[in-house]
Amino acid sequence: MSLAPNGNSGNPVCSRQWHWYFYHEQMKTLKMDEQPGKLQTQTAPRGIRKETLKGLRLLIVDDDDNTREMLSEVLCLYGADVRAADGAAKALAILQAWLPDVLVSDIGMPDEDGYTLVRKVRMLPATRGGETPAIALTGYAGPEDRAHALSAGVQVFVAKPVDLDELIDRILELRNSA
Repeated sequence: MSLAPNGNSGNPVCSRQWHWYFYHEQMKTLKMDEQPGKLQTQTAPRGIRKETLKGLRLLIVDDDDNTREMLSEVLCLYGADVRAADGAAKALAILQAWLPDVLVSDIGMPDEDGYTLVRKVRMLPATRGGETPAIALTGYAGPEDRAHALSAGVQVFVAKPVDLDELIDRILELRNSA
């Protein structure tokens, strides 16, 4: 079985499992666990070139293993250098040490939610990641939730289930506005 290269072979997040799926299933449909709260059936990104995110450093934060792993793998497939964390404390440590270009965080996490994480990030000096653009991922998609995310310091709000086209578009917008 041959696997498509992604240019991130040194990145421990990119395991090649999703690469095999995408190439051997012809980028049809990505399916995750259909339990409530987990990413559900999702169409693979449309016509986005593999190198689209090349060189971007992305930090993915989600307490759900399946969602975090899937997003990390797919974003690696599109050329991003990805690190992942399962909670706010770990994410804050990675962010300060690694200085990603974009933070992509779930909002509804135990212990500390995504709002708290972004507020803590915004309190950091710029040299430690305090101005890192942030994307909120959430199943809470009402207008008040959007306002709460934006007031916490998030630039972009993406509702779950995650539309991969939209997420990639929002990441690119943040990159281009920086």
